Amino acid sequence: MPEIGAFPSDRTVAVAVPFYKALTAAGSAPVLHRIPFFPLLANPAFFSKAARQSQKRSICLLFILGMKYFLEVVGSKARMFASKIHKNPRSIETRMKLNNLSLWLLTGIVLFSASSVSAIGTYSEGWAVAKLTQFESRGLIFDSYEGTLEMMSFDASEKCDEMKDECFTPVKKKVPFSVRPESTDAVNFLNKSLNQDVLVHYRIHRIEPLALSTDFEVLAAQKQDTVLAKDIAEKLAGPKTGSKRNFSVTGRILNLEYKGTLIGTYEGIYLDETRGKVHPFSVTNEDIANFAWSAMRFNLKYFLGISVAFTTGARESHYDLFEVNFKNPAGALESPPPSN
Repeated sequence: MPEIGAFPSDRTVAVAVPFYKALTAAGSAPVLHRIPFFPLLANPAFFSKAARQSQKRSICLLFILGMKYFLEVVGSKARMFASKIHKNPRSIETRMKLNNLSLWLLTGIVLFSASSVSAIGTYSEGWAVAKLTQFESRGLIFDSYEGTLEMMSFDASEKCDEMKDECFTPVKKKVPFSVRPESTDAVNFLNKSLNQDVLVHYRIHRIEPLALSTDFEVLAAQKQDTVLAKDIAEKLAGPKTGSKRNFSVTGRILNLEYKGTLIGTYEGIYLDETRGKVHPFSVTNEDIANFAWSAMRFNLKYFLGISVAFTTGARESHYDLFEVNFKNPAGALESPPPSN
């Protein structure tokens, strides 16, 4: 799970400060100081933990205004330099001005890529079973609802024998989250579900959005049903992908998400209720992943078919979910059709 950050983020400091120092040492300070808010953003003291929360909203607005000004200046200079290059492309003066323009463009790209404004898209999205331990409204300029979920996880460094299905001991972790005020149904449901187990549909942003205090956004929330609905099949099975071993687990899925930027994979955690253990798994079949999400609507025990591979490939786990079965242990052979 990506670390929850704050705007301006540690990534901004890590990029802006060395960049500013290097260009100042190279004699480019006069140009940098003409860029709106850059000396301010490059000051590490400005990003102290005590000051971040109170400065967050105002910095967002200042940054947007600064970027607007920056783009207007770049557009004006680009048109002016283009006409001069056409007349005398080899002049020293033109080359110097082109260097200055490149510096402006590079600075803008660095600041923009290090800010929440560039947080277009999603790092991961999925469903999770969690306990709601805190929920409240916050915000001055951008109103949002914030809270904390208690989710089940594990310690990957735990020493245990996977061949004996001894991995892993469940570990509770607290996850701060945000909800946009326009998500009325989610806000109202969470507001009356404190200290209860809930099923949440969430989205984790690559970088924290401007209007939220965390990068973990809850899109919807609901109670799990205790009776299997008639609109869902009793099972769905896909091909077994692992050649190491295949087995059935009695339990339920606690978390399943589609994650990644260039190559997306389905990753989750299941609870083995017989042994009291949790284990990460992947899903290589999209139909199985969608059926698994449907199964998470129900607070029931069911059978999970797990296929173990020697290598993981692009996915994160060598455990691949190949079957979800509400009635019988997974992996059973189908009876051949009767001969005529």
